[in-house]
Amino acid sequence: MSLVDRRLPDAPKSKRSVGCALLQVSAILVVMLTAWADVALPQSLPAYCEAVDSGLLGGLAVPYAKRATPDGSTYYCEGVLPKPIGISPPAIISLKQEQPVDLRFSTGTVASLSWTSAGQIQEAHLRLRSLQAPLFALDAAPIASSFSWDANLIARLQPNWKYSAALLSQTVKIGEHPQEVLSPVRLGNGCSDTYIFTIRSAAPLHLMTALIQSVDGKSSRTYPIRQTVGPVPNTVDIALSFKTMAEGVFLVSFNERVGLSGIVTLPFYILVSRCK
Repeated sequence: MSLVDRRLPDAPKSKRSVGCALLQVSAILVVMLTAWADVALPQSLPAYCEAVDSGLLGGLAVPYAKRATPDGSTYYCEGVLPKPIGISPPAIISLKQEQPVDLRFSTGTVASLSWTSAGQIQEAHLRLRSLQAPLFALDAAPIASSFSWDANLIARLQPNWKYSAALLSQTVKIGEHPQEVLSPVRLGNGCSDTYIFTIRSAAPLHLMTALIQSVDGKSSRTYPIRQTVGPVPNTVDIALSFKTMAEGVFLVSFNERVGLSGIVTLPFYILVSRCK
């Protein structure tokens, strides 16, 4: 009989060894699935915050994350984003009330943004985006006409109010359809009836007029405007006074030529609420 013939058959594996092997495989699969989830699944953030893949935040010093106001009553999202705002056509990226350009956030203080509101106050979406690196971002859903939070992070990452794009939007039913309506924001208290619109565009702009229409379509007026250089390249600022205009929601667009044929920005709704 050959050596091969004389070799004894393998002994059957015990139930304990098989069970251990299955447990090891299960543990490895759990680790792999957890690691995959960390890379592929978005971070669990409130619905009003920026949708960000958690896998893109790992290398950032202060990643965009959910935070709480000093009194713990309100949650918001703040931190650094992994990439810039993606905007192709000319679009409104910021709407503020007119203020001095040298305003800054300071460490060790509570920052406060405010806005005017006509009628009943409802939940809004407040959005701040830095126009310079690092790409600081903040999102909140205040139910008030102001929002306050710990200023330490924004004072460190983007202390200059000039380089923060600010948009405050509310969903308002116009006709039969809900629409996003913008309100101008200011740093701190006070009020101004002059609004500063910041527009980003990859192509050069030569804006000349603003077309302002009532939501019922019964009134429409064209105003001459003058654009100025924006806070960063590929942006322009437009200052427009609403001091003599009635309060309410209006549809606005900026044009390169007089009349409807020269519209270069998509029409957008704004809420006009004059200073008292």
